[in-house]
Amino acid sequence: MMLLRRTLASLVVVLAVLGASTSAAHAQTWSHTDPAGDVSVVINSRAQLAPNQRTPDIRRVVARHTSTQVVVRFGLRSSMPRGTWMVAIGVWTGAHPYSIYLWGKGNVRTGVRLEEDGPGGRGAIACRGMRVNIDRTGTSVAAIVPRTCLGQPRRVRVSVWVDALIRGRSYVDDGLRRGDGELTRTPWIRRG
Repeated sequence: MMLLRRTLASLVVVLAVLGASTSAAHAQTWSHTDPAGDVSVVINSRAQLAPNQRTPDIRRVVARHTSTQVVVRFGLRSSMPRGTWMVAIGVWTGAHPYSIYLWGKGNVRTGVRLEEDGPGGRGAIACRGMRVNIDRTGTSVAAIVPRTCLGQPRRVRVSVWVDALIRGRSYVDDGLRRGDGELTRTPWIRRG
């Protein structure tokens, strides 16, 4: 009986250690499906819903926080417009807000910049290892930022926003809520 208790106790300890080590090795991921038809058009500095506008309608946002990087991916209902566009991805660490700005024309990215915002922020900062990609179809964007560029945060919140200039009008979509306005942030995503 005593041997059985020791064996069971050892087994519980081994399983607890294995469970803790495997959960720490995985990233925490958060995802959201944004409703279709929630693009807003800006007319005279006021946003109003443009439900038939397919561009730049964000459909899905996935944010992942690993031990080495923060990854934000989002998919669009249709490809980036032929005209100019801009993407803003916000990353809040609790200590500082950061913004990843990406702009271009059609499926071609013409610029990307990481900024540390807010009081005491450094403005544009160099980030070795940061990658921002648009797929060939122009319907998927991925931003990968090393945690070292963000001050090694234990947790982050992210936001995604796209603005497209089409026929002289600005069409916008917040990837985490219906319509436009103040940016919506994800819940806290802990480091994996």
